Amino acid sequence: MKHSDKLHLTERIHLDKADPDTLVDELTAEDPVALAKPWMHSFTYKRSRDWTLLEFICAENDRNPVDASGDTGFKKE
Repeated sequence: MKHSDKLHLTERIHLDKADPDTLVDELTAEDPVALAKPWMHSFTYKRSRDWTLLEFICAENDRNPVDASGDTGFKKE
């Protein structure tokens, strides 16, 4: 988006009052020089409380491992 030095961005992130498992991210761009009216967009994200989050560590492609002294090195293949 092309804009001028008058651009003002506002982001409001909050939980939906009607559904606490919905996160709402509202973006507003105001620029009286470049825009005829404010541009607004909203993103919503659903939370699933019954899901279990698992930690993922990608060790297979770890090309710069750290040794016990904290130094990094390269794997010899």
